[in-house]
Amino acid sequence: MSKAKSKKPRTSVIDNISPGFTERSDRGKASNRRGKVFERDVANKLKAIFPRAARSYGQSREGHETPDVVGTPLWIECAKGSTNAIHDKLRQGLEASKLSQSDAYAGAPVAVFSKHDRAGLEMVTMRSDHFLALMKKLYAK
Repeated sequence: MSKAKSKKPRTSVIDNISPGFTERSDRGKASNRRGKVFERDVANKLKAIFPRAARSYGQSREGHETPDVVGTPLWIECAKGSTNAIHDKLRQGLEASKLSQSDAYAGAPVAVFSKHDRAGLEMVTMRSDHFLALMKKLYAK
């Protein structure tokens, strides 16, 4: 005889912390996991320039304590998926940077690292005035 399957939704510790998200689909969990892996990949790439770069664990309910990747002078947001809304992610980073209580990240220039699932193309997006200021700092003589 086989066991009857429970109709009770599976929960995790995170579900108990975030009561608004009690039922999570396997697809949602996989998406979340891929996002975390992408954040780690971005941090590892940035370690060549910023040795202290690491994936942040400081996100909160309001989402503006720390960027996705810390240890750099930029507010870094990461987006991986097939429907990345780059402008929305950039706007989110700009708002969060403005509201940040951290001395290191309050008002920091924002860079969005994004990767499309199927295309595999990785991009960095930032405001043009932040890009030009960075270029001026690097190449002005």
